[in-house]
Amino acid sequence: MKKLVKAFAFLLTAVLLTGLFPAVSKAEAEKLTGKTAMEITQMMDKGWNLGNTFDATGGKKDDPYSQETSWGNPQVTKELIDGVKAAGFTTIRIPVTWNNYIDKSNGYHIDEAFLNRVNEIVDYALENEMFVILNAHHEEWVNDKNIHENYEEIGKELNAVWSQLADHFAEYDQHLIFEGMNEPRAVGMGYEWNGNQACYDAVNYLDQVFVDCIRSNGKGYNSERALMIPGYAASMNAAVLKSIQIPQYNGKDAENLIISVHCYSPYNFCLTDDQESFSPENTQDTSGITSLINNLKSLFINNGIPVVIGECGATNTNDNDDARKLWFIFMGDITRENGIPAVLWDNGAKGNSGGECHNYFMRETGEPAYPELLSAFIYGDLEAKKPKDMLIDFEPYEEGGTTVLATPEQYGFTPKTLMKKAKINHTEGVAVGFSVVIPKAGNDSYATMDLSKFVGKTVNVGLYLRSESQGSVTLGILEKEKQELATAQIDAEWTQVTFSYQFSEDDCERALFFQGDGADDFYVDDISITMVDEKDRYETQVLKGGETGETIEEPAADESVEDDSNTDQGDVNNAAQPPNPSSETNNGAFKTIIVLCVIIVFVGIIAYIVKKKAGKN
Repeated sequence: MKKLVKAFAFLLTAVLLTGLFPAVSKAEAEKLTGKTAMEITQMMDKGWNLGNTFDATGGKKDDPYSQETSWGNPQVTKELIDGVKAAGFTTIRIPVTWNNYIDKSNGYHIDEAFLNRVNEIVDYALENEMFVILNAHHEEWVNDKNIHENYEEIGKELNAVWSQLADHFAEYDQHLIFEGMNEPRAVGMGYEWNGNQACYDAVNYLDQVFVDCIRSNGKGYNSERALMIPGYAASMNAAVLKSIQIPQYNGKDAENLIISVHCYSPYNFCLTDDQESFSPENTQDTSGITSLINNLKSLFINNGIPVVIGECGATNTNDNDDARKLWFIFMGDITRENGIPAVLWDNGAKGNSGGECHNYFMRETGEPAYPELLSAFIYGDLEAKKPKDMLIDFEPYEEGGTTVLATPEQYGFTPKTLMKKAKINHTEGVAVGFSVVIPKAGNDSYATMDLSKFVGKTVNVGLYLRSESQGSVTLGILEKEKQELATAQIDAEWTQVTFSYQFSEDDCERALFFQGDGADDFYVDDISITMVDEKDRYETQVLKGGETGETIEEPAADESVEDDSNTDQGDVNNAAQPPNPSSETNNGAFKTIIVLCVIIVFVGIIAYIVKKKAGKN
C-alpha cells in the first residue's frame, strides 16, 4: 500500500509540475532555419535603426554602459524595443562600434561586459520575433584613409572581431543577420564618398574576409546565416554597385548573401536643410530613388541576390512633416513593391535644423514621436489605399482647352490586347468622357479598369453604354481569369448595365473589363461602384490593438480582418484571434486529471490509515 501511495503521489507531483513548467514556447521550439537569403528578406519588411547609441564613440573602456549614452541618447530599455515592434516594424538594425572595447594587444579581444550588453538588446528584439541586423559601424580601423593600401591589416582585425561574434551568437537562428561593415571608406580623403577602383577592390577583399570568417566558423547556424555585404561606403552610386564582387566560398558564389546599400535621396532633402519640399510627381525629387531601385533589380535581385537598404530617412527641416510624409510614402511603397527591406535611420536627434534630425521614437518611453510618418513608411498612404464608393462622371474633352475633371487614366483604364491595339480615347464633340475602341479580334482585345483597392469587398457595379451602331458589349471581372457577368445590347441610346461581385482576398489582378462584339467603338459614362453591407475596417491608428492598449472596432461576424500593411505575410497581422477550442478542451482535461489524481491519492491515504488501524486492533 505504501508503494501505491508513493506512486500516486509521484504521479500527482509530475502532473502539477507539468502545469507549473509548460512546454517550450513556439519562439523557442521553432527555430528559423533552412531559409535562403531571398526568403529572409521577403520576411523582413520595414526596419528601424538604433542609431547613435552602441555606434557612438565616446565610451569608456571600464564602463560598458557609457558608450550608448555618450552621444546624448538614454540607455536602451526593453520598452523602447517593444515600442518599435508595436509601431509595426519587423526588423531592427543594431549598429555597434566595437573599437573602444577591443584589446588590440590581446588578440583583438572584445570586452565581455560590453558584448553582453549588446547581446541583451539583441535578445529584446528576438523576443519580439523581429529580425536583427548586427554590424560593425564607426570603426576607425576600417575607415582608414589609406584603405586601398592597408586592407590586409584591416582584414586581420575584421576577422578577429567577427570570429568572436560568430562564436558568441552561433546558436542564434536565422533571425540574426551579420553585417560585416557599415560604410567602409577612405575617411578624410577628397574621394571619401565616391572612392576609386583601388578602394572598391579593397572593400571587395574585406567582404571576402568577412564571409570566409563566418562560413568557416562551423558552429551553430553560422553556415546558413544571412550575411550583409556593402560596396564602397554602402553607396547607391551606380559605379560602386557595379564594382561589388560576390565573395566566393568552396569554389562558388557564397550563398545567403545580401547586398547592403544606403539611400538618402534626394540628398538636399534627406541630409541637409537646403530643400524643405518633396513631391512624388517631380522626377527631380524621385529620380535618384527610382534609378537606385532599377539598378538593384538589374544587378542583383533579378540574379537571385537580395538587397537590404540598411539606412534611409529624411531629416526634419523646420518641421516639414507634410513633405517628409510624402517622401516616406514614396520610399516605403517603392521598396515594398520591389521586395526590398528598408531600414529607417533614427539617431534620436530631436531638433529641426542641421540636416541630421532623424528622431522617430521617444527613447525614454518607446512611444512614436511621429506616428503618421512611421505609418506612411510602413503601410503607405492608408487613406489613398482605402476602398471607397465611386461615381465617375467623365467631363467632355475638347482640344480647345476645356478642363478635364476626370479622365480614364485617373481611374486605371488600360487597353488589353493580344493582337491589335485596343484604344481608350477622350471623346470630342459628345457629352461623354471617353470612348473605347476595340478592334474585331475575338476574345483577344478588351479594356480594363483597375479595381485592386476592392480586395475582399462585395460591390455593385453600374454604368451606361451607347454606340453609334448596334452591337453588344460584354462586361465582367478580371480576377485570376476573366469572368463574364453581363452582356448589353447597345445602340445610340444610353443603356444602363448593372451587376454585383464578391472579390476574393487572394493576391492577383482585379479589374472591370469591357469587351465589344460588333460595337467596336462605344462610349462609357457614369460608372458607379458601391460596396455592399461594408463598414470601414481601416483603423484610425495603424498600431495594432492589444499591443498599445487601444480598442479596435471588431469586424462584423461575416467579415475578415483586413491587413493594413498591404503585405502577403500572414503572421504580420496581429489582430486578436478567437480562442482555440482544442486549447480550451486540453485545459479542461488537464484540470480533470489533477482532480482525479488528488481524489485517488486521498482515497489511498485513507485506505492505508484504516488498514493500519485494523492491524493494530
